[in-house]
Amino acid sequence: MTRLLLVLGVLAMAVAGAASSASAKPGRHGHHRGHHHRHHRHAKVLKASLVPVSSDAAAYTNAGGRARLVVKRHRARVSIRVHGLVPNTRSQWAITTGGCTGPRVANFTYKPLKIHKKGRGRAHGRSKHFSFSKTTTYFAVVYAANGTDPVLCGEFVRKKKKA
Repeated sequence: MTRLLLVLGVLAMAVAGAASSASAKPGRHGHHRGHHHRHHRHAKVLKASLVPVSSDAAAYTNAGGRARLVVKRHRARVSIRVHGLVPNTRSQWAITTGGCTGPRVANFTYKPLKIHKKGRGRAHGRSKHFSFSKTTTYFAVVYAANGTDPVLCGEFVRKKKKA
């Protein structure tokens, strides 16, 4: 008899526990079930408008582009889109510090920037070991065919928060 009461008591507690967890509202992503979101740090998003480095190129071409850098903890992703470049070519590109001719940021791997027949191209890069500094200025740079002379450049700026 006591065994039967013990088994019924355990079953009643199991049913009550399952009912209370099923009625709990799921978290923002549906799987947290009310846990604190301290491990969800917001990513830092920086954007750059790429413009020709040479004033001659700026006057006679429509070359330009955009870049986006997303940093979350020690990882970073960057994407770049360009237009108005020489069709059917490949260009090197990088993230630099301190200016358009500054040193390249270490630990980044870049996919090749393929320029298609209309002069447009896009590419991506990433780093698993990126240490972001608020005091450092970062630049997106697209290089000429020789790989050393910058053609397009833009400074990454943090997105302003809406008031």
